[in-house]
Amino acid sequence: MEEEHRFIFSKKMKIILFILLIILNLVIRIPFYPHEQGSDSFVIHILGNSISEFGQARWWLNPLSTFGLYPFSVCSAVPFILSGISQTTNIDMEHVIRLFCIFLGLLDVFASYIMAKEIMNDDLFKFLVAFGLSTSPAALNYLTWTITTRAPFVGLLPLFVYSSFKCRTFKLRYGFLTITLFILLFATHHLAYFLISVVIGYFLVIISYKLKNYTTIRIPEKFIVIAFVIGFLIMFAIPFFTGHFIEGSRYGAVDELFFGSIPRYAGILCLFSAGGFIYLLFKPNKKFEEWSLLFIFLFLTPFLYIQTYMKWFIPCFIFFFVGIGIVNVVNIGKLDEKKKRYALGIIFVFLLLSVSFSGFYQHWRTKGGEVRLFENYMKDSTYSAGVWAKEHMEGETISNNILIGIRFFAVSEVPLMSGYFDVVDLSYGLANTSDLKLIKRSITSENFWFDGPYAKKGGYSSKEYWEDIMGHSYSYYKSSKYPSIFNFTHFIEYKSGKKPPILYYIQNNNFCIYDNGEIIVWKVQL
Repeated sequence: MEEEHRFIFSKKMKIILFILLIILNLVIRIPFYPHEQGSDSFVIHILGNSISEFGQARWWLNPLSTFGLYPFSVCSAVPFILSGISQTTNIDMEHVIRLFCIFLGLLDVFASYIMAKEIMNDDLFKFLVAFGLSTSPAALNYLTWTITTRAPFVGLLPLFVYSSFKCRTFKLRYGFLTITLFILLFATHHLAYFLISVVIGYFLVIISYKLKNYTTIRIPEKFIVIAFVIGFLIMFAIPFFTGHFIEGSRYGAVDELFFGSIPRYAGILCLFSAGGFIYLLFKPNKKFEEWSLLFIFLFLTPFLYIQTYMKWFIPCFIFFFVGIGIVNVVNIGKLDEKKKRYALGIIFVFLLLSVSFSGFYQHWRTKGGEVRLFENYMKDSTYSAGVWAKEHMEGETISNNILIGIRFFAVSEVPLMSGYFDVVDLSYGLANTSDLKLIKRSITSENFWFDGPYAKKGGYSSKEYWEDIMGHSYSYYKSSKYPSIFNFTHFIEYKSGKKPPILYYIQNNNFCIYDNGEIIVWKVQL
């Protein structure tokens, strides 16, 4: 973008826009539901509680456990942060999670803004990137009263990108910050593996700029652009033809990529990214940062098929192209007054549609052609049961519903066999790892890098144990190995859940100590 075409806002205008953007981010994060939402969020909630209670991460069996690369472990940064905030402020964990998400959402606004400045020092461009990324469904989905380990990663990624770009000018100061953020993000979520592509793309551009000082050979830029186009096609085709880094069928993955995950999580504004990408690709005399963005995107391309993770990661880079595309539309409108009105009208409509689209997915979900109200949150009945149990219960518990069980556990802090999460059971002493057997994964396998070099073979399994207990009668349970492993003192019955065979014995031979119509707590002797 030429210097004379850049938008420069007054200081007063910048303050107004920032205030409006902050208010928008706060308002759009106001939930209609009364309590924490999600599934994995409650696992992190429980692990944070365990650190506060025991003063240590009891799931650390190996140094790799810090990064969630060892059996019975998860990435550890988030539980430690939550526990630290909760202990220093004396705020209960549920509200710590809510405040932390709001903080990360606002951090995303400012980090996106300074990140965008490294690509183009244009005020309109910077605000567009900050607006688009901070209000995108990808950011809002995990930064609204839920704390999966992806949430802080999404919030901190723009800061990492900004710090990486600044390393070229301020090597020592920002180099240290970048390395620190890199380690922190690796201890936050396995999405950090995609940062390797970012680092490779960035350093290739640095190397190419260094080589210019030692050679007189100059490759015409049009040949470089042609090589880039071919490179993107090859990178995009590698997973398609090799089957690596691809989820589901090949053709289905392509369809879902362009018409499902990217539009769904980047939002309406991603339509402008194609124009921005093409413009930047063919733009003459690109700056260092613009070359870096293209190289980074080139090396991220093969991983676009890993939609489970990339739909959270890639919007950070897509909104660079979105901002470029929208600024170009506005610049076209500068040609005459009539076109200017049309251009501004188009941009206004798309910004409004973008907020509406994100706001819709804050409260509703679509699946199978149906639209339904968002329901994946903790109900008052579960919360009130957990609060009661925190004051009146001791011992070990088990539930006939895994999700309700871990939500109850998160509030009550009474040890409960999760039924799925080994790390939760280990943290509260329900899992015994003395008989843990491990096998080494091949370094060439994807699981080696995403799940760690060791796989569990035999030993404790929360899921297998829970399914075995729930799938049989009390007589089976009594004659099994479980009475010698567990000492269950309570059974948490979710009335709307499936009734396991063992529950009939409990109802006939034990007594109820709490019942709120949805959750029943049985005092048991198993």
